[in-house]
Amino acid sequence: MRNSGLIAAFDWLVKGGLFLTPFLVLIISSSMFFPYITGKGFFFRILIEILFGFWLGLLILNPAKYLPRKNILLYAILIFVFALFLADIFGANPYKSFWSNYERMEGLNLHLHLLAYFLMLISVFRTSRDWFIFFHISIFVSLIVAGYGYFEKFGWIQGSSDSRVFSTVGNPIYLASYLLIHFFILAFYYLQTASKKIKIAYGAIFLFELPIFFFTETRGAMLGFLAGLGLILFLKFFEAEKPRKKFIFAGIFLTALLIPLLLIFFQGSDFIKSRPLLNRFASISIFEQTVQARFMIWKMALKSWTQKPVFGWGQDNFIDAFARNYNPRLYGNEPWFDRTHNTPLQWLAEAGALGFLAYLFILFSVGLLLLKIRREKILNNNQIILAFGFFAAYFVQGFFVFDSLATYFLVASLFGFLYFYTAKERAQEIKFYLPESFKYVLIFGAIGMSIFLVFYLNLKPLKQSSKIIASLKSAGQRQTPEIITNNFEQALDINSFGLTEVREQLGNFLIQLSASGNVLNKGYFSVLLDRSILEMKKETERDPLNIRPLIFYGKLLAIRAMIAGNGYDESESAYKKAIEIGPNYVQSRLALAELYLLKKDIGKAREAGKKISEFLSVSPQLYDPLVTFYVLAGEYENSWQVIRESAGLGVWPSAQEFLKWGRQSLKQGNLKEAEKFLRIALRESIQIKDKETQINSLLFSAETEAQLKNKDKAIFYAKEAQKLKPELKPEVDKFVESVNNLL
Repeated sequence: MRNSGLIAAFDWLVKGGLFLTPFLVLIISSSMFFPYITGKGFFFRILIEILFGFWLGLLILNPAKYLPRKNILLYAILIFVFALFLADIFGANPYKSFWSNYERMEGLNLHLHLLAYFLMLISVFRTSRDWFIFFHISIFVSLIVAGYGYFEKFGWIQGSSDSRVFSTVGNPIYLASYLLIHFFILAFYYLQTASKKIKIAYGAIFLFELPIFFFTETRGAMLGFLAGLGLILFLKFFEAEKPRKKFIFAGIFLTALLIPLLLIFFQGSDFIKSRPLLNRFASISIFEQTVQARFMIWKMALKSWTQKPVFGWGQDNFIDAFARNYNPRLYGNEPWFDRTHNTPLQWLAEAGALGFLAYLFILFSVGLLLLKIRREKILNNNQIILAFGFFAAYFVQGFFVFDSLATYFLVASLFGFLYFYTAKERAQEIKFYLPESFKYVLIFGAIGMSIFLVFYLNLKPLKQSSKIIASLKSAGQRQTPEIITNNFEQALDINSFGLTEVREQLGNFLIQLSASGNVLNKGYFSVLLDRSILEMKKETERDPLNIRPLIFYGKLLAIRAMIAGNGYDESESAYKKAIEIGPNYVQSRLALAELYLLKKDIGKAREAGKKISEFLSVSPQLYDPLVTFYVLAGEYENSWQVIRESAGLGVWPSAQEFLKWGRQSLKQGNLKEAEKFLRIALRESIQIKDKETQINSLLFSAETEAQLKNKDKAIFYAKEAQKLKPELKPEVDKFVESVNNLL
């Protein structure tokens, strides 16, 4: 055959490139923003863009061999991606839906790359050996990931601040899902081989990775794992003919069901409480705060769908719907959710009825193809039952977690594997004629276009991601104002999908810097502030339904007005617009109330506080910002009323909070109120044996009593603090001397 050498070279190149994809989970790009996400995303995108050009060359040279064959799963995936395209075009922000951001690296852009990845897989992986090599490369990589997890767990390398392991994947949820998929791959090949030694090797790898799966403490993945195991045992029970086997499978099933129930039943025991891993799984309850938050977000997702039922809000736009349909009961959790933490509801809210039905069609297609494999006996029965169990596990965990690239590419690979076993050969060979010279023009055009896309699509966002890190590092290291300003301005001058995150990071930096109070007269601060306000205004115009940039914009305008001593109206307008879009998003109302305090408009501040107080009955956690607001406003009667109301709702402030309010009252010059707050702080800290808070409460009480001219009380409190912390003696002696001299 003509061009056989070129075809073989292209085939080898595409196949070899696809063999590299499992290694993406090992990439940690510390020089980029979101180092565990961004590097992986760019690696995958660039690799697929390069390979796709050569794959198109294969289609041109030998379409009969490389053009994908008919298959219901292929149609389902194509329909799903098309549904996403429609959702994103007609969604709230098509630009954001296509490009996503550094934190997620998803959007339609990723799904187009995943589609190209899937098409190349089913085209060039044409033998069982190809798939065997690919999945065993992935198993090898998963061993490295698990090994890294052990290093993290035992403190040999820096990990997360809590006990949960995330390895090179960057998130415990993503790691658990990643390992769950590999458990299926290991079990599949375990059931396929007849060699005892190889079975032992697969079993050993599984046992090596299983503890890391548990160390992620991801309850959603664990529930999925148990659901998949339960379905496997259920199917094996009905498949078994001998009563002894039925008894064994029933026993294992009941044991698997009993273990989580026992954990929940004995969750109050010292044995469970003293073990963080068991305690986290035992704490699963519909009344637990995290679970309640999930339920509220799910309801919000359903409400969001009713507002855009056909096409949805578009990918990456749930954050818009979240604020618009905010449930104030969520206050006290994370202020922003850009995911529903429920995969079916995510697609329903963001892709509408069309996207959701397309998602269900994929699941339906998978089920049909597994039944076809069983009917035609392509795989052994145990492998088929295992496959049903895995997809059940993956579907169930999807109700509580969401995917990342680390799992997306593996699921696409498994879809390709399923396609490999079920795609029919063509009834007749494809024939069409192209002149040889024209073929080469098309091939080099395709390769040239793929290389062009690599640079056009990735160069700017790659550079911008690095510039964000350079900006944050220069700010964190307190480098010269000129360097900090120059780094941020360079990042802002790059026009790519990362511009939103540059704007937010600059805004955050300036807001935190202004809180320190010692930079407001610096020239560089004013320059950066003006630029930040300009950029955030552009962001509000580019994403008009998103409250988040509006709140940033309002805060930055408030800082400028505070420096100038006037010009608060623009900030007020931004906050009011945010409240108009999402009337229940209480953070906007809190920001507006704080603005009125800055303006010294106590009348409007009091009215704003009253509006926020209306949410207190459904969100008792609002007591903290509300009491703080009233203390700063000098409205002490209202502050104590809020404390009483929250106590009636079962929420009592902490000793640290009473200490904070006492210090604020002291600073405001309201000594009697400071005395009240500090007295409670001292009492509460003694009860809970919080020594640090107790010492601080005593010291500030001493200062308060000194200003109230209560000499004996002031000295008493100071001496009591010294007893708890003897190294305070020099300070206490100096304080006592000053009190004796003045009083």
